[in-house]
Amino acid sequence: MVAGAGSGVLATGVARTAWVLAELAARIAGLVTTTQADAWLHGPARLLLAERFVSGTGKPVPVPAGQHAADAVTYVFSLSGRLPVAAMARW
Repeated sequence: MVAGAGSGVLATGVARTAWVLAELAARIAGLVTTTQADAWLHGPARLLLAERFVSGTGKPVPVPAGQHAADAVTYVFSLSGRLPVAAMARW
């Protein structure tokens, strides 16, 4: 069996995420992170970790900074539309 390109991307993403989180923890004392919006909105977490695969009709037009930047902006707007208005004050 041959692994597809997705498995390589996943492995790279996991390694990069672990490195980024370790660097944040080393630089920001007491940083609490979560993947749960309620814990971020109403708890001690200061960093909400979220991920979305942007594809198909949701794929934005590339911007000068590149396709990855365009995908990220699309996701931020998508996420912000699903959070209560009060959450935006945290940004």
